Amino acid sequence: MQRIRRYPFYLLLLPLFFCLHGVIENYGAISFFEAIEIGLWISSFLIITFFILFLFSKSKLLSALITFFLWVLFLFFGAIKESLEYFPLLSSYKILLPSLLILLFITYYTLNNNLKIQIKLTVFFNILLLIYCSYDSVFLLYKIGFEKPHTIEPNFDFNYKAVRQRPNIYYLVFDEYAGYTSLKDSMGFKNDLFFESLKAKGFDYVPITANYFFTPFSMSSTINMQYLSRPDNNSIVTAKEIQRRTSEIKNGVVFKIFERMGYQIKNYSFFDILTSKNIGGDGFLIGHSRVLTNKTIFSKMFKDLGGNFMKKGNEIEFMQKLFLGDFPVYNQKVEKGLLNTIQTKSKLPQFVYAHFLMPHEPYLFDSSGVPNSLSSHFNLNKKNEPIAYLSYLKYCNKKIINYVDEIQKKDSNSIVVVMSDHGRKQYSNKTANSQAPFDNICFIKQIDKPLEKKIKI
Repeated sequence: MQRIRRYPFYLLLLPLFFCLHGVIENYGAISFFEAIEIGLWISSFLIITFFILFLFSKSKLLSALITFFLWVLFLFFGAIKESLEYFPLLSSYKILLPSLLILLFITYYTLNNNLKIQIKLTVFFNILLLIYCSYDSVFLLYKIGFEKPHTIEPNFDFNYKAVRQRPNIYYLVFDEYAGYTSLKDSMGFKNDLFFESLKAKGFDYVPITANYFFTPFSMSSTINMQYLSRPDNNSIVTAKEIQRRTSEIKNGVVFKIFERMGYQIKNYSFFDILTSKNIGGDGFLIGHSRVLTNKTIFSKMFKDLGGNFMKKGNEIEFMQKLFLGDFPVYNQKVEKGLLNTIQTKSKLPQFVYAHFLMPHEPYLFDSSGVPNSLSSHFNLNKKNEPIAYLSYLKYCNKKIINYVDEIQKKDSNSIVVVMSDHGRKQYSNKTANSQAPFDNICFIKQIDKPLEKKIKI
């Protein structure tokens, strides 16, 4: 009992509880090694904070308690703010941040030179965190033993014996590429040159419509070949719901079928696929370590207030690059992986999934391939946003043709699918274009289909 009174074990139990609880809450979206890494980082900074405060206060218990309160606010700020969402005035940053600072000062002056309260709080937090960590440890063991990753069971039988050929398959997805109809009706742009160019290269145009305009939903439905019950409105699509979709994609029926047929799955996307980890793009989805760090005070404030540094007149290049994250290099990584796979011969047949984030915003290039400035990404309005999208789409067209040409040059006896997950979401006239976000594209090049003619795009 004396040790519980004298030593602040709760300082080391806090990061353990934070990581354990986060892993349980987001089970399957973060690995144990990722959680351990975050826990070690938090523990290191927490210990540094304690020693800095101890240099000034010379009190072990006081320094530990103030360190504890500071890191509870840092780690659980997002949860605190979200719990106050029903009280808009209290949850606003103008009220919340000063209130928390005042609360910290009151706590410090209450605890300072009051050893009795310091000992009682030390005992209380030691026991409380020990109970929390014990409970979460047992609950996590239960999940490991009895809870399976969220998957969709196939509602059909696949006849593996009927398979006679196993050509390489290239599944190229271009995020938010709008269909012909919505481009023509909403933007006055006829995409005939691109469509005819693919047809001339042996592609068949398949008229399809997306069921969703959320990438995790549309890709889960496609990869599992099933319709998902769609939420009635955007507000109820939570991070937990998106994580369920990403788990369904990771364990997708299509990938499992091809793997069973002896295919090697090549994954160049921001999703985890079977045992293959994503190539980045965690800024697009809340997965891996971000499920833990997303609600810390830094992440929450940057997400809510970071846009203010992007507006015209307030541009800060460092903040803009931080805000964009790995978007500018993501497509380059997908392209590099795809081209390397095309040029490398493999003994096993390959199913190549390459998911490009274009013409999805941010619009990184114009139609000529000239990089757009950082400021242009954050200062689009209703008038110039469609122009930027259309310019990036034309750049995307050229890229698609280049990828197709490279595949046909190096691996002509293959199946190629070029499609979008959904159409463009942003339209100024939502009523007239209610179906536009679901209008997408799909072209399929089958084995040994002869070329018609070459069209320059």
